This record gives sequence, C-alpha cells and structure tokens, in this order.
Amino acid sequence: MTSGVPWRRAFGELSRAAGCPRHRGPGLLPGSKRVRSLFLNAILAVRHLARVPAAAVGGGVFALLLACGAVAADAVQPRIVNLYNFIRNSDSRLQNSEEVLFNATRQQIELIKPTHMPATWALQYDALINPRYQKLLKEQLGPQDEIAAWWELPRQLVQKAGLKWRGHDHDWDWAANIGFSPGYAPDERRKLVDVYMADFKEIFGYYPKSVGSWFIDEVTLEHMVGKYGIVASCNCKDQVGTDGYTLIGETRTARQFGITAGITA
Repeated sequence: MTSGVPWRRAFGELSRAAGCPRHRGPGLLPGSKRVRSLFLNAILAVRHLARVPAAAVGGGVFALLLACGAVAADAVQPRIVNLYNFIRNSDSRLQNSEEVLFNATRQQIELIKPTHMPATWALQYDALINPRYQKLLKEQLGPQDEIAAWWELPRQLVQKAGLKWRGHDHDWDWAANIGFSPGYAPDERRKLVDVYMADFKEIFGYYPKSVGSWFIDEVTLEHMVGKYGIVASCNCKDQVGTDGYTLIGETRTARQFGITAGITA
C-alpha cells in the first residue's frame, strides 16, 4: 500500500473481506490469505495516518482494526491511533475454532511486531485461562504491548463465579443478556469481575489497566475502577448490521468514571 491510499479504504476493504453477514453475533470472522494481506495494509495505512508509531491501547482476533478519534490525513497534531486485538478462545460459528483463532492471534502478532507499533491484546476469560495463550503472550509480546481484559462473558467465567449459564451449548454466546455484563444483576457483575481479576493477576502478576467490550455497564466499570484501578475502557459506539449486530449510541458510563472510552469501529 502506498502512502497515498486513504486509510478508510484500507479498513473498508478489510471489513468486506473478513466479514460474514450471514453469521450472527459481534466480531468479524477470520478469512483467507487476502484478509491477512489487507490486515497488514491497514496497519501500514494507520502508521501513515499517525505519522508516528501508533500510540496506545490498541483490532481483534477477527482482524478488526479500530481507530479512535479518526482524523483526515491533513488534520493537525496530535494524531492518536489505536490497534486493539481482542482474543476469544472459541467460536461456535467456526469449525476447529480453537486452532483457527489461536493461529490468527499468532499471525497478528507476527504482522504487528515488525512495525514496532504499540498494541493491546485483550483476553476474553476463556482465552485468559488457556495455557497456550498465556505462553504466546508472555513469550512474543514486547514492552510496547499491553495485555488487557476483553469483557464478553463465556461459560467458564459465569460458572466459576457461581452463576447459572443461560446460554446455548457452547462456551460463548453473543446474546446481549448472556454474553455481556448488562444481562446480569449488579452483585453478579461484581462477582464476575472479581473472578476474572483474580485469575488475571495470578497468571500475569498484575491487574489489567484497560478493559474492552462491544458495550459495558456502569456497575462493572465502577467496580473495576474502584477496586482494580482500571484507567481506560473501549467500546463500540455505533454499528448498523455490520455482522448481523447493531449498536446505536455511545454509553456515558466510562466518562462518568473519568476514564478513556469510545473506540469507534
């Protein structure tokens, strides 16, 4: 990709190649070698847009690139671009999904590492407790990378918190009242946070500094900020039928607690 190609075109091509509109649920599914190529092209476009190594919490195991505060190429400084990689352990929409998603994550690291751009790798709980991901991130990430929390709620986390799994017969359910925190009572939300944070600290030796989700509630964020020191949160402001999922409007909860929020897809 040449520097003259607009960054929006790179993201658009990537989304069209990776997306599977026939599937329900949030997140783009891994695609062909073309998706891998477009992913790298989009990274290069982001780097050109920023004109400096990308700063910050950084696109997803499903090759989703997110730009925060996107600006035109001729906008004034500062230019802040975020690469954000969320990691799920499995996906019922894919055959052999654990291998597919693990290899996708490994290849994303290989693609991003030579650029020396900071990136965030946000772990859903089922990936957090998988020793393969623990080993991969500990051995392959550099000092410019961040390991964060991805706040979709798989069966393993729900059951370890002593709650009943209400989803379908898979470890991850994309329904809003099952796979996301607003579907649980306030005390249940705090339990889910406590279980996740305890295991994260046992594995990595510290608590994550940021959390991401398609949407998240104020009780969860308040608990994460007050008890565990979360300083940043990202969410999807708007998407209309991108992959069968529609979200409209930005939540005010993150700003309410004085933390950074609102990564726009």
